[in-house]
Amino acid sequence: IAARIHYTSRKDVETCSYALQRTALTPRDRAATLANRGIIYMSLEDYQKAIQDYSAALTLKPEFGELNVNIGNVYFLGKSFDKALVEYSTAIEKNTSKPQIAYFNRGMTHESMGKFTEAEADYRMALQLFPEWAAAQSKLDELLLKAKNPAYTPANP
Repeated sequence: IAARIHYTSRKDVETCSYALQRTALTPRDRAATLANRGIIYMSLEDYQKAIQDYSAALTLKPEFGELNVNIGNVYFLGKSFDKALVEYSTAIEKNTSKPQIAYFNRGMTHESMGKFTEAEADYRMALQLFPEWAAAQSKLDELLLKAKNPAYTPANP
């Protein structure tokens, strides 16, 4: 959410950097701090540094599928859809703590690529995992409306 509303600043980067450089952190806390700094970099639209921090966190805690979701988000924002798909799928394989988010994001990626059957399956899986999720239901409904429109093509959304 912070990344979407740009509610962060370079000062937040400095705080995380200070913690990483000058405090004794457990590997889990170091990974979490790197992930937090990655989120801040993403908010500041410094995608390269965000991926560097997420990747560094993954070396410490490779089982954290949430990091793969974050990397996927960076790739999605940069329209590197093939790479985003890999990251979301990896997060799902790692049994991320909130798989519905990985499915939802992968669905948006498939939809952006014009792969509507795959997008529908992912939105449905997100809803199966979290039936009350209005955003997933809305994206599925929009997709189904698009599919019924014969004039709709992926190049002409």
